[in-house]
Parts: sequence; C-alpha cells; structure tokens
Amino acid sequence: TDAGPPEKITPLWRIAAKDSVYRNPLWWPLIYRSNYAQIHDPDNLNVGQTLTIELNPDDASVNAAVKFAKRREGTPEVVKKMDKEYLRAAEGK
Repeated sequence: TDAGPPEKITPLWRIAAKDSVYRNPLWWPLIYRSNYAQIHDPDNLNVGQTLTIELNPDDASVNAAVKFAKRREGTPEVVKKMDKEYLRAAEGK
C-alpha cells in the first residue's frame, strides 16, 4: 500500500510506529527493505518521498526486522555497514 509522503524529514521508525502503518517502531526495517532504492538514510527521509508498505509481513521478516532494529547502533560508518548487511540478508530470504 502507499503510505504517502512523510510530513517532514523523519526517521522510518516514526512512520512504522503510526497507527496507520505497523504500530511498532521496531518494524521500521520492513519499510526500509521495501524502499531501499530510494532511501539513502533511514533516519532522515526526504520530504515528499512516497513509500511502499508491506501490509502483511511474514513472521520471519518481522523477527529479522526487530532483531536488526534492536542491535543497530554505532558510528555512521558502522550503521551504514549494518544496513547493507540487513538488506543483503533480507534479499537472500
């Protein structure tokens, strides 16, 4: 489904937490996975981006997203590397 454009520069976790999306900020990697080609920084979306939201993600995808969201931290370089590893793993599913 189309979540429409963000209202302002905002992180993906804030979008995932919305009642109209997932109601859980830890599910933000699911949005990232579906939109990675247009997202350069999942912590700062550009105004006007239109996002695709997976309506019924499977349990394995949700579990992987939550696990990733909980451990994602570090320097910008470390976080970028972690993001790439998550996307690679999600594609190989």
